[in-house]
Amino acid sequence: MRDPSLSPSTVSRRTALAGLGVGGFGLAASARHHRARAQEATPQAGATPVPPSDLLASGFVAFDREIKDPRIATPSDVEVGPDGRIWIPDQATNTIFVLGSSGELLDRFGSPGSEPGQFQFGDFGSIDVDGEGTVFVLDTYNHRVQEFDADLEFVRQWGASGFDPGEFAHPSDIEVAPNGDIYVCDAERSDVQRFSREGEYIGSLSPGTGGEEFKEPALIGIDEAGSVYVPDISRIHVFDADGDFERTIKTTEAGNGEISVGFDAAATVGGYLFVSDVQRARVAVFDADGRAIGYFGERGAAAGQFDEISNLTLDGDGTLYVLDYANHRIQAFRLPRPDHATPVASP
Repeated sequence: MRDPSLSPSTVSRRTALAGLGVGGFGLAASARHHRARAQEATPQAGATPVPPSDLLASGFVAFDREIKDPRIATPSDVEVGPDGRIWIPDQATNTIFVLGSSGELLDRFGSPGSEPGQFQFGDFGSIDVDGEGTVFVLDTYNHRVQEFDADLEFVRQWGASGFDPGEFAHPSDIEVAPNGDIYVCDAERSDVQRFSREGEYIGSLSPGTGGEEFKEPALIGIDEAGSVYVPDISRIHVFDADGDFERTIKTTEAGNGEISVGFDAAATVGGYLFVSDVQRARVAVFDADGRAIGYFGERGAAAGQFDEISNLTLDGDGTLYVLDYANHRIQAFRLPRPDHATPVASP
């Protein structure tokens, strides 16, 4: 149910730039437990540290603003529409908040429960909006996807608890591709399933050409070309718009970030890849070839600092939004202009 005290708002069209996800979820463990486990992890044995460049200090990225609402106790995802509206599911209240670009509350909808329009996010909860303004909400503990139209009226739902195709055990993230296909990552099944616009099961992604399996994916993402990114602990698998495996970026190699446990990632339209480094509470940055070029951030609560860094999302204006989980806020950073980079995904 929407909040009647707030004026109605139309769901914004989905920006062509999609937030990307990173895995890392122990079976039968909570997302918060994984974050704690990641912070205690150590870099890959034998790796030779290479002094990284602080990209915030150098001006490569610039802090823009903090977005925080005291009514949002436990944000689990962040999405930004092309008109600047910010969508945040809240695990504590099982409500979705819609904020303006400056953080003002514009709308909110949902309540705890299992009826249409109600949610049980548990330790995840995710949201995405397609190009027609249709809203897709991943209702984790109810093992389903709920679809709403641009006026936030309930349309349909699909999914059930289980391990058969089209079912969910512990669904953790949802993304809608430019062609309308819907991808759902399941942290307990350790898979990524692909559905049609109407929720019909199409198939599942495979990270390689020899029957390889994912390790512990939890979040996913899709860029403007439809390429799918599935970060998986110490690597990021890349698939084309047809769901075919393309390549793997290894983030634990010596001199290439030494990220043993990432948590989310995002690719700019220009080509840089941003990955949240949970161990060091910072964002690592890779170039179009998957090579680490630097980082920004450190543990803390000041501007440009993070505590349990989580989801990363891009808007259409070259701004990166970082979900700073334990600080209960979102931080926005301005990124390099597109003409300063090359595409992340190989053509």
